[in-house]
Amino acid sequence: MPPRVSVVMVCRDGFPYLLEALGGVLAQTFADWELVFWDNGSKDDSREAAARLSPHARVFGSTDPIPLAEARNRLTDAARGRYLAFLDADDLWYPEKLEHQLARMTAEGSTWSYTDCRIVSANGAPLGRFARRVPQQSGQVTRALLRENFIPLSTVVIERETLLEAGGFDATFRVANDYDLWLRLSVRTAVLACPGVLSAYRVHGSNLTGRYRVTYGENRLIYRRWALAEEQPAPVREAAREAQALLSLRWGLREIFEGRNFRRGFRRLRVGVRRAKRLRTLIHFAFRAVASSGVRLRMARERNRGRKTS
Repeated sequence: MPPRVSVVMVCRDGFPYLLEALGGVLAQTFADWELVFWDNGSKDDSREAAARLSPHARVFGSTDPIPLAEARNRLTDAARGRYLAFLDADDLWYPEKLEHQLARMTAEGSTWSYTDCRIVSANGAPLGRFARRVPQQSGQVTRALLRENFIPLSTVVIERETLLEAGGFDATFRVANDYDLWLRLSVRTAVLACPGVLSAYRVHGSNLTGRYRVTYGENRLIYRRWALAEEQPAPVREAAREAQALLSLRWGLREIFEGRNFRRGFRRLRVGVRRAKRLRTLIHFAFRAVASSGVRLRMARERNRGRKTS
């Protein structure tokens, strides 16, 4: 019989974090899973490490790297489970993750869900909670999700058919392909925010999402698409326009505090203020910036420390 859950992992040179990620999968109290693993041109022993989980693992890959979204789509096609559970090769799952999340989804009749996660440093030291950075929401969340992505990839469990019906990951986006997919899913079906901290998101100097100029550039394209999408209701298009202002404001702060580029940062902030047509947008941004400042600053310091030592 096919497994109930396919754990989806794409990896390129996963050491030194990969073994801990794989250990978190092996430690799950829910045992009916398979690992579908894509080795994306690794030069280290990532492929061999995943293969050691056989017969619970099926390992695929390419000699030369392919786009992350394409690798995720290939693994989705190869998966045999009813559910897909995503895990980045540098993140962690806690033992009850799958058991708890699947039970809640079954009880609520949900086709996809996510959880809060702990944010940790390269060596595993706690930096904060993701929900402290961006609060969780359940239900029809498109407008809230446009303001900022609050769904960490490594916490998501989704029915495979639900993902396929939404069109899978868009290879247009190098980094933000998961955010783009969550938005497309959010207009089709409600999402469930499961309680509890069941995963850990690791911050280090090589995080793709830490390359904020690439991430924010892709987010800007996403928001432009949604702002111009005539098939979407007016409130959603308005939320996308508001998201453009919020993005400029966040981008400005990242330039100042993480990039140490004050001129570029203040220019982004001015653009954000001009785009914020409502005082409510600026108040929302200021409130969230203050409430999440501790977590965000600790994440920025950890990324900068990692870049200096790499």
